Amino acid sequence: FMTIGLETSMRLMEILSIRLCDIHFSHGFIHVPKAKAGERQQPLSRRLADVLQEYIGTWCEPGQVWLFPSKTSRTGHMV
Repeated sequence: FMTIGLETSMRLMEILSIRLCDIHFSHGFIHVPKAKAGERQQPLSRRLADVLQEYIGTWCEPGQVWLFPSKTSRTGHMV
């Protein structure tokens, strides 16, 4: 979470709303569908891409939708 914020300056709700399908490693960006100023593509630094790939490989379960899921949320993610 902290690395995403430091590397991209994305807002809290933007980070918590990242779906795994929004991360495009091959094209080097995170799709942000609901940003304050509208939809955008947030560039991925090499460092952030490496951190995200390691995080996803270690912590994400098959079929998981959200990067930061929540078992107590009605929608299944942190927000």
